[in-house]
Amino acid sequence: MLQQHGPQLINLCAAVLLLLSFAMLSQRRILSLINLFAAQGAVLAASTVLVAALTGQSHLYWSALVTLGLKVILLPWILHRLIRRLNVRWDVETLFNIPTTMLIGIVLVILAFNLAAPISQLAGTVTRAPRPCRRWSASCRWRTACSSPPPARSTACRWWSSSASRSTCWWRR
Repeated sequence: MLQQHGPQLINLCAAVLLLLSFAMLSQRRILSLINLFAAQGAVLAASTVLVAALTGQSHLYWSALVTLGLKVILLPWILHRLIRRLNVRWDVETLFNIPTTMLIGIVLVILAFNLAAPISQLAGTVTRAPRPCRRWSASCRWRTACSSPPPARSTACRWWSSSASRSTCWWRR
């Protein structure tokens, strides 16, 4: 089920992150900004866990845990504590008004999408990334495709190509 709906969930997390970013742009109260910052970190940690589950890259779980610990728990706690100690309750004074800030944000998002489109066409998506075959050596931990087939009876990584059968490695066809 996760393999089927995984890319849609990743896109949903990206959309929620973008929505939270725009909510932060339009916010003037410091406490609300801190809470949106924490919510953004929680969505980022959830999307990292989702990518880790889809690709099998266990180091991403550590990244999600660090993000959860720092961005969702520690930094908001420190900022809330600092606000209580300094008795800061006022609004943030902005350089531009909110509609101008939102328009600048929209222009930057459109620019970023146009710059990232050619790059994303060159790279594979999360679900099309190379995956190891079912029988891979215990000494190999990296999840990158081998550039050439290893010699016969080697203990090197045995990788599976997307064009090969899912039950055999691409160099054993």
